[in-house]
Amino acid sequence: MKRIIRIVRYAGPLYLAIGGGLFIYVDLFVSNIPQGPYWRAPSLLLTVALLVFINTRFKSNHELIYYTYLCYLFSLSLMISGLLWSTFSSVPLARSFSALTVAVFIVYISSSGGYKLLLLLYLPMLLLPLAIMITYQVGIASMIQYSNVYSLIIPCLIASQVDENLRFKEFSNRKIAEYERNNANKAYQELASTQAQLIQKEKLASLGELTAGIAHEIQNPLNFVNNFAELSAELVEELKDETQAGRTDEVLTITDILTENLRMIHHHGVRASGIVRGMLDHSRTGSGEKRPTDLNALVNEYLTIAYQGIRANNNGFSCQIVKQLDATVGQVVVTPQELGRVLLNLYSNAFYAVSKQAQQGDDPVYKPEIVVSTQRQAGAVLIEVQDNGMGMAESVKAKIFQPFFTTKPPGEGTGLGLSLSYDIVTRGHGGSLLVNSQVGSGSIFTIQLPQ
Repeated sequence: MKRIIRIVRYAGPLYLAIGGGLFIYVDLFVSNIPQGPYWRAPSLLLTVALLVFINTRFKSNHELIYYTYLCYLFSLSLMISGLLWSTFSSVPLARSFSALTVAVFIVYISSSGGYKLLLLLYLPMLLLPLAIMITYQVGIASMIQYSNVYSLIIPCLIASQVDENLRFKEFSNRKIAEYERNNANKAYQELASTQAQLIQKEKLASLGELTAGIAHEIQNPLNFVNNFAELSAELVEELKDETQAGRTDEVLTITDILTENLRMIHHHGVRASGIVRGMLDHSRTGSGEKRPTDLNALVNEYLTIAYQGIRANNNGFSCQIVKQLDATVGQVVVTPQELGRVLLNLYSNAFYAVSKQAQQGDDPVYKPEIVVSTQRQAGAVLIEVQDNGMGMAESVKAKIFQPFFTTKPPGEGTGLGLSLSYDIVTRGHGGSLLVNSQVGSGSIFTIQLPQ
């Protein structure tokens, strides 16, 4: 037994050195493995177990040994854990290798702690470029050239690159914004020019309808004037013959007829003059001011013009017109030429709808009919234009006041008539323009003007 003890005493320092080197190696090996919460505890426990094993392995049964281990497990984020310090107080056997024990722990602390301190200080430096690259979108190619620089110059280089990238992005954004602004201004100018041209085209189209209606309206009295003038010329020649023959009774009869013809010529001449004068009053564009206007007369006048205009383009067209004009409407403050343009557009659309319905020939007893009515209500005046034409579907009715929307074939409509009419009524007069329509049952357009 004593021999064995002597062998153990002599071999103790060797075993201690081997054991100490083993736990240092184990701890360093574990530290090199990707760190996680489950790798640090085994390193600490294995180190403590080795020390306890070595110390108890060489303990004599006759020696009182006292030892204390001070172990600390730091936060995993610091990447430092394990045995920090150990103190021994024992009988002479422990003192024989206490110096070696201290040396082992010094080596352990120096190697393990130094290695982990290096990682603790250097890893943030390695991660800083990546964080800045992600945050400020620095190009990867710009970072590669600094990836092998192990000094504090890295943040300075990164800051310079970030500043350069930010200034370049600011310059690029400013140029892009300037380019987009120029394009937007150019597109707006082109759109405004196109809109002005289309509005002018719609006005010219309305003017064409108005001109056709006026021409047809004037044509009737002119026809009477021409007919009575030709008849009067023939009667004058006949009067000469009867006068030379001395037939007094015939002369008196012819004279009476000539007198009546002259009266009719004057009547229709005055009628034509009145039409021209009325159109001149409504077509003056200089003022555009609101003034008291006989609403029923305005409604009736443009209805006649619209009807004569469609008959001028379609000789075989005929339509029954029903007028329900409220005599109490009286004078209404409006812009006559603007409201007249709205009425002309509504009348033209109504006549177009009933003419298309008549051309379909689905109903042999179908008779085109237009009903125009005025009505005074509390604080407002209503104008309704109703037709028994084709009507509109809900999808069409939802878009009827949108600019450039039309159901007419190409070349027959610009799609701006109802849009301009809506603006004139709502913006120009503060009123409303409503539509009620069903397919096959016709349409009703209602103008409401506040008073």
